[in-house]
Amino acid sequence: MRGVTRRVVGGGLIIILLALSGMTPLHAIITSETLSQYVQKRVITHILKDPDIVTKDIQVKVKPENVDRVPKTATKFTVKIQEKATFGGNHILPVVFSDDAGKEIYQLPIHLHVNVFGKVFKASGQIEKGSIIDDSQVNQYYESINGFPQNRIRNLHEIVGYETMIALQDGSVITPYQIRRIPTIRSGQVISAKIQKRGFGLNIKVKAMENGYLGQRIKAKTLLDSGKMLEGTVINNETIEVNTLY
Repeated sequence: MRGVTRRVVGGGLIIILLALSGMTPLHAIITSETLSQYVQKRVITHILKDPDIVTKDIQVKVKPENVDRVPKTATKFTVKIQEKATFGGNHILPVVFSDDAGKEIYQLPIHLHVNVFGKVFKASGQIEKGSIIDDSQVNQYYESINGFPQNRIRNLHEIVGYETMIALQDGSVITPYQIRRIPTIRSGQVISAKIQKRGFGLNIKVKAMENGYLGQRIKAKTLLDSGKMLEGTVINNETIEVNTLY
């Protein structure tokens, strides 16, 4: 992170960037136009923290309102972006001006419109609930991803072979909340429990009480009248290895 100090001189602003390596000052006059450019670059740099986004995917437009309203008594300003801030659509980004003593004297709201583009995956035709998706059922588009969650689907392999949790309409965007990996063992399935205890092994039939994936621990219940609960690690699609009894 670079320390940044900006000074107002005459009708413009002088930016002094103090790089941590060497602390060498760099001087440049900032007008309303270059202030806009600076805000654009800050927003773009922030968005580029997403490894799947590149510069060409980002459009940042600084609206003309307020950009030229730099207070005459200000000697410094800062542009603050929260670490977890997300951009897409209309935003107001505060620019805080202060005097030589560091006292805040004015806060200028800069209005932005941001478009971020990326891969979007949509259902090709109706997909019923409980279906296993294949690549013929998915179309990929390049369009705005404004408002998409951070954990959005980024690649086709995150969809193909997954199971739908709800019915998907033709042309609807596929999200992580609508699909799931196919469980290795399904809740309600009768499976084998491999029990290792005190030097001997025992295999018994049990009923899985929840979905499970390879290496995951799940609960199961014996098929006896007592219905004893146990917990084990999924080792294949019909067996768990048990080391905990209840």
